[in-house]
Amino acid sequence: MSTKCKEILEELAIPCNYIEGHEPVLNYEAAARVDEQYHLTGKESKCLMMKTKSGQFVLFVTYEGVRMDRKYMKNLLGEKTSVCSGEELMEVSGYAVGCAAPFAYPDTMKYIVDNRIFGFEKYICSAGTPTESFEMETHYLKDIYEKLGCDVTYIDDYPEEV
Repeated sequence: MSTKCKEILEELAIPCNYIEGHEPVLNYEAAARVDEQYHLTGKESKCLMMKTKSGQFVLFVTYEGVRMDRKYMKNLLGEKTSVCSGEELMEVSGYAVGCAAPFAYPDTMKYIVDNRIFGFEKYICSAGTPTESFEMETHYLKDIYEKLGCDVTYIDDYPEEV
């Protein structure tokens, strides 16, 4: 079955390695096995959907191992944020818990993108379900956001460790 991510990648002619039907990926250990099986060499993505106190949904796009810094997000957004529940993620995006993609959300979604991801040649992303992933050259992510008209804030000063 085609996902929103796959449809967008095809519509925008973004070259990628799209994989369906692999072992369910719900943690980085399973991701490492799938990466090895399919010879994926990129950096694993990490996408956290948050909700501000006023009700705005925000997606933080970064990479494996980076933790969300609530104080940083509050300063950036001007209000407190919390990580969305699995129910909210499913309701807003249709994505399973642990499978948030870096794009393909409602137009009202605001994106905060950690510019450090562009230091990696390739980016490995979940496509919304535990058994769908794709790997693409990282620079294409900016093209996707631009072509979709997303509200994106690129950040350069995210803390190394929190």
